[in-house]
Amino acid sequence: PLAIAALAVWTLGWTAPIHLRVQPRRIGMHSATQQTVHASAAEAKGLDDGRVSVQAQANNFVSRKAALVEGLRREYNSFFRPMEEELYAPGLTFSDPLSSLEGVAAYKNNVDMLSGDSKFGRLLFADCGLVMHNVTTDSPESRSLCTRWTLQFRFKLLPWRPLAQFTGVSQYTLDDQARVLRQQDYWDSINMQPGGSYAPAGKVAGLLDMLKQFMPRSSAEAAGDRELPYQLLRRAAQYEVRRYPQYIAVVTEYERRLDGLGTLGAYTGGANEASEELKAYVPSLISAPDSAQEPKRMRWPMMVPALER
Repeated sequence: PLAIAALAVWTLGWTAPIHLRVQPRRIGMHSATQQTVHASAAEAKGLDDGRVSVQAQANNFVSRKAALVEGLRREYNSFFRPMEEELYAPGLTFSDPLSSLEGVAAYKNNVDMLSGDSKFGRLLFADCGLVMHNVTTDSPESRSLCTRWTLQFRFKLLPWRPLAQFTGVSQYTLDDQARVLRQQDYWDSINMQPGGSYAPAGKVAGLLDMLKQFMPRSSAEAAGDRELPYQLLRRAAQYEVRRYPQYIAVVTEYERRLDGLGTLGAYTGGANEASEELKAYVPSLISAPDSAQEPKRMRWPMMVPALER
């Protein structure tokens, strides 16, 4: 028994220190592992939260930008009656070939004048109109968009009350809340370059382009003729792009322009089935095919169904 007791004491004397040394290490290792796991989970959660936050901000910008586009459509269709000031950043800047301005209040004063909504505008202008043809953007997330438009007004201070028309694009830069921060306008008549891009032009060029439209000119309206209604899509330096409505016309093929005018002039002058004089719209519309083998055609519009309803 003494031997057994001595052996037991000797065994316990050795096993207890081993137990005391190893067990804390196991606890320490377990705690460090838990801390590492907890830290990794927290970091992962932080990354996930960050990704969710960035995605939420991106989605919010996209929705705000879509709302901005719809707001601009409303403003164009009503010619800024009213102007939706919440669509614009306080630091708004605007430039076109004639003017530059800063601030929402200055911008509103400008559109109120052009639309004839201010006293000064009503004194100067009549028949004001603004049409948005389209709006484009690189992507829903980009901080830019572009509109194509036609602007017109009639200048009342001249006896012949000339109608001035401008076509062009507005390039918008947006802030992080999808508000308009900058608007740069270009006119097709002076800013458009070969290939369709746009470049700045001096204010003198803009002033001369406007004054040219104020000059008296022989027009179908001044001559008392009926002018075929149309929508102006582009007024470039040397040509115009127009959209005409459906119409009914008399047509003839010709080789020389004078021959076509003579044939249609005789028809509308009474050389027709009813032997009646007919009133045509102006201008003469000419189709000139690329191939020399195909005949040229001249059309005189006689009726616009939409106007007869």
